[in-house]
Amino acid sequence: MKIKIYSILAAFLLILGSCTEQEKVMVPVQTGDEINFGFSTPEKVETRTIYGKPFDDEGNPLNYYPIYWEDNDEISIFCPQASQPVTKLVNYSITPDATNPSTSSAVTKIGDGAGLQWGNEKVHRFFGIYPASAVKNADPAKQEITMEIPRNQKVVDWTTDAEGNIEGVPDTNLAYMYAFHEVNKDTLPQGKSIPLIFHPLLTILEIEVNGPAASSASESVTISNINIECTGEAGDIALAGKFTCSLDEQQGTIGQCDPVNDGTISNVISIPCFDDNGTPDDYTDDTFMTIGRGKKLKVKAFILPDETPIAKRTLKIRVTVMGGAAKTKTLQTADIVPKKVNRVSLPALEANNESNNWMSSIPSGDTYITELSLPGSKFSVLTPDNCQNGQVIHQNASIQEQFNAGVRAFIIQTGCDASYRQNIAHDFRGGELYVAADDVRLSLKVADVLKELTTVLNNAAEKEFVFVQLTLSNGASSTDLNDWSDDLIPVVYKNYFKAWLNTIEYQIKNVYMEDPDIALYTGEITNNTVINDVKHKIILRISYNNDSDKEYISSSDLPALFQWWKGAYQPDGIDMPWGSPNNVATMKSSYLEVTNVGDGAGAEVTKAQKETYIKELFQKSVNMYLENTEHNILFMVDLGGYYSTNGSNVKDPIQLALDMNTLGVSELQKRGNNAGLGIVLMNFADRRDDSGKKYKSDWLLQTVVDNNFKFGLRTKGSSTTRTYNASYKSGGNAVGWDE
Repeated sequence: MKIKIYSILAAFLLILGSCTEQEKVMVPVQTGDEINFGFSTPEKVETRTIYGKPFDDEGNPLNYYPIYWEDNDEISIFCPQASQPVTKLVNYSITPDATNPSTSSAVTKIGDGAGLQWGNEKVHRFFGIYPASAVKNADPAKQEITMEIPRNQKVVDWTTDAEGNIEGVPDTNLAYMYAFHEVNKDTLPQGKSIPLIFHPLLTILEIEVNGPAASSASESVTISNINIECTGEAGDIALAGKFTCSLDEQQGTIGQCDPVNDGTISNVISIPCFDDNGTPDDYTDDTFMTIGRGKKLKVKAFILPDETPIAKRTLKIRVTVMGGAAKTKTLQTADIVPKKVNRVSLPALEANNESNNWMSSIPSGDTYITELSLPGSKFSVLTPDNCQNGQVIHQNASIQEQFNAGVRAFIIQTGCDASYRQNIAHDFRGGELYVAADDVRLSLKVADVLKELTTVLNNAAEKEFVFVQLTLSNGASSTDLNDWSDDLIPVVYKNYFKAWLNTIEYQIKNVYMEDPDIALYTGEITNNTVINDVKHKIILRISYNNDSDKEYISSSDLPALFQWWKGAYQPDGIDMPWGSPNNVATMKSSYLEVTNVGDGAGAEVTKAQKETYIKELFQKSVNMYLENTEHNILFMVDLGGYYSTNGSNVKDPIQLALDMNTLGVSELQKRGNNAGLGIVLMNFADRRDDSGKKYKSDWLLQTVVDNNFKFGLRTKGSSTTRTYNASYKSGGNAVGWDE
């Protein structure tokens, strides 16, 4: 069996089975008889489920692909005129011929009960669909099948040839095929098999990514993800999701595909370039794909076809380089032919050593900020330079270096002046807000951190912005309480919380808002806030420990989101009002925020609990994305912190980073559906060889950034349930990357 390729376009039409001259009828088939398909007759049901290596034919390189069966391939056969079963649909299993695997030696019904049975009508129409698993339902009245193309198309295996070129073996269950054959049962002998001729249903895009050129200074480049995105004159155009396939041969619409507007459709298809070696829960030899100088990486994408010349569509391919934003190529100069293999070779790539301004690669500045996935650093300024009193170090890189690595959310543990020791009745207004760690107030002021972030943003690309969360250090330490009697200790704690909130209120209104060197966002964060509203700004988020503490904030117009830390894990959401914790909330926070992990003193959760909560919240983000059309939930998943052990004072942030970062990457890489992750906090959020790369933080950073390009981000002005146009007309050659 062959697929002939014309230049970069492959004629992807297979004649799968052939019809011999009709035998003379002796005893015709009868109503209620079981229908045979391909049993021991010259008419073989054939399909393509394995691509062989392309080979030279008649001096034309790469002109043909051999196509083979695999054992137990399954097809669905649909006959609206059948008497049984009620669904008119039965699945069959294929056995490849031992000497010629491009043909079948047997076709066997799957499951109990009878197969398709002849009905009363004289003419029966048979439709075959490969694979059976793709069929969601069949409608005999409309003569159509509902199927679904996944948005996330994982490579099932990665192979490397002798020259060092890498090829991703696609899941050939996505190579959908359909067949049609019409039979007059009055002229068909009993026992005669029905021949089926299959045709390809989807369009295949074969993408060739080229590594650094021979003259490049880069020896290699690591690819983390490849996305295909499609838009048109009338809006986004479907590439994946649920669709109906017409099987109405009489109306001439057989093989016509139309998206189902039920929220499953997407104008983005994602191909992760991550090899989990077939063991997604074992991280020892996982890796992203690295291609050397002059080498190639090849993958295939299966996309929804269309042959109707409606609006010209714009097809873009985005290739994400490890450590950098996506490189984009718009295909415009040649046609992408529906239902054929279309081959596109992209320009050479270079390793990215520049600042990762990934937000500015997001197509629309009108994207809702709750749609985004934001890498965040846990206790962002607790670095070796700032921790000098034995505090736990959570980061090794500066704010600038973290930002360059892709971090867009920062969490700062804070404390205020400890004047409550002298006067517990003092209202504490006018105090200073400092960075704190382990109940120790550091010399670094929060205002200085905000000024540093402002400088970073002023030098960044246009769409960049950051979240900064201010949290309270554990409060008055045990040493602070030595001088107080037992009945006064609750008062001391209460006054410390009061002091902290009083200080935050004062600093925001009298320092941060008035200082031209602090780029504080002073509008209001709502479910309608988009990137363009907050670009080059700092969004403040205040997390307070006790719900009763909100009485210590008297203002109602502070430019910050307020969230009560109700406990380590709140998947169903906590109100997050703007302006004051006493205001009515329009936003919610669904979060996991926990620092002390293990069985030591003060541990908030065990390791097993933290791992479970991470997995649950990642899945929750998908479920809520599908269910919540208000885009008013900001997720936060904390993968940072440290391990503590009972009976030991050792706090270990390094092993926790290794465990949680690799877990996070694995969970996100194997997701079938994508959605915004919100903020994902981690230890050692950098790309240093002796830090982020050593603890897999660079993997997690890249995976979170890539998630922004793996699905269609919702934007202001677009309908909540997006309407897609299924036309597909233009694509093309790749000369130079988009600027």
